[in-house]
Amino acid sequence: MVRAQGRPIPSVNAFSAPVFDHEGQAVLVVTALGHQDDLSTAWDSPAAAAVRTAAKEISQRLGWSPARGA
Repeated sequence: MVRAQGRPIPSVNAFSAPVFDHEGQAVLVVTALGHQDDLSTAWDSPAAAAVRTAAKEISQRLGWSPARGA
């Protein structure tokens, strides 16, 4: 997962996490973004947790398994 803190867009923060398919290939990215007053960039923030969970759940639906790595 990666985060953006006011860059490249001033005052806008974001988190992004990859989604993997059954072969461990990244096939899309889940992103949450919002104004810096509304979206904390703390790694343990609700937004970070939501992006992480969504990416993991979609990956699992596509057949990705943590045992296979990625």
